[in-house]
Amino acid sequence: MNDLEKGAPMKPKRPHIKSLALLALLACALGAAGSASATFVGTNGKVSYDRWRYGRFDVYSVNPDGTGKHFNLIGDVSIDDPAYSPDGRKLAYAFHWYVGRRVRGELAVENDDPNDNGYEGITVVARSWGVPWDPTWSPDGSRIAFVSGRDGDFELYLVPATGGTKVRLTSNRAPDVEPSWSPDGRRIAFSGRRNGNWDIYVKDLLTGQLSRMTRSRRTEGYPSWSPDGSTIVFWGKGSSDAELYTVDVASRVIRQVTMNSVQDYDPTWSPDGTMLAFTSRRSGRWDIFRMNASGGGVLNLTRDRFPDAYPDWQPHCHLTGTEDGPGTLEGTDGSELLCSLSQGDTLNGVGGNDTAFGREGDDQLAGGEGNDVLVGGPGTDTLTGGGGGDLLNALDGAGGDIVNGDADDLCYADPGDVLTGCAAAPFLPGSIVMGRALDRGVPLGRPSHR
Repeated sequence: MNDLEKGAPMKPKRPHIKSLALLALLACALGAAGSASATFVGTNGKVSYDRWRYGRFDVYSVNPDGTGKHFNLIGDVSIDDPAYSPDGRKLAYAFHWYVGRRVRGELAVENDDPNDNGYEGITVVARSWGVPWDPTWSPDGSRIAFVSGRDGDFELYLVPATGGTKVRLTSNRAPDVEPSWSPDGRRIAFSGRRNGNWDIYVKDLLTGQLSRMTRSRRTEGYPSWSPDGSTIVFWGKGSSDAELYTVDVASRVIRQVTMNSVQDYDPTWSPDGTMLAFTSRRSGRWDIFRMNASGGGVLNLTRDRFPDAYPDWQPHCHLTGTEDGPGTLEGTDGSELLCSLSQGDTLNGVGGNDTAFGREGDDQLAGGEGNDVLVGGPGTDTLTGGGGGDLLNALDGAGGDIVNGDADDLCYADPGDVLTGCAAAPFLPGSIVMGRALDRGVPLGRPSHR
């Protein structure tokens, strides 16, 4: 039996499974569940993933054609759960280590090139705040949802992407894990064991309403929203192997995507909505694969001797400003990611569910028709939503921005900004909790239920 089969020192215990003896090699080698991160609109960048070797996780990335494998983050502790920001410029991740027999951990954000090696990041959730896992970004990049067991079981929490006050989103006796933020910013999907079985749930962050999306006898996990917000992909495991499924958010109709005799886990959508990345043992070892969202076109992206798992797909901007001076970035009727480049640009989404990020300078951001996400930056910006339920964020720490929305829009603004037409600047539900240390009798480790 090799070291992976024995279980390495950094392999956390699984709190949700009664007997480790029932787990297959993936449980032994990977020993953890990764971030079920949201999928954001954009062109298809790199796929980041966890690689298990030498008794710990490291974060790697690869091009969607399988070329250009490169390590992002390697350290003396286990570094895992990579999650790209909605503009693709940052990477949230977790790192974990043992102190005696107990696991400790933190969440951090890499602010430099997310696909380059090295550390240029900030701590978002410190080690004193429980053992955090599973970061997922809000579509405007301002917040990160995550999982912590600080209050005795695994629940969902919220923290600003720069660190700060944490807000608890779920509170019950059953564990909730693997959050994934919807593209419109209003909902979070997750896997929960609220009815004696692991199912996929969706929580409305504005009303607090909870919707159960699946009701089968399968164990289901790792939900990931499609970029248009209409569908959630997840894995489901019955009495034999695990397969990939989708559920239509409106109708609750479930469709099986894969059907084979090997295990398929951890699906995540590509930013353009045409493909899925996932973990599978189709090659005889645990690798990251890519396939068409409707099935077929399977390609092994990693193909190496170390177990790989928990992919997340980087969004790239469809259009980017230049250093030559202010410009206009004009979208189409499709869904696009438009990115300013520090010059005071004009960004017009036109149609589709667009996302526009301003940077330094006085930017003009307009969504057009669709459910758009508009994010200002330093400078005096004007954000205009248009038709649809938009998310408008002018938070830059200074006043002077103009936010034009309507009754269907969610708007965030600073004191001194001009906020017109929006329903409200919403406060997400939950209360600030100081928490307490876990009792020694409570098993510690990454939330997982494979």
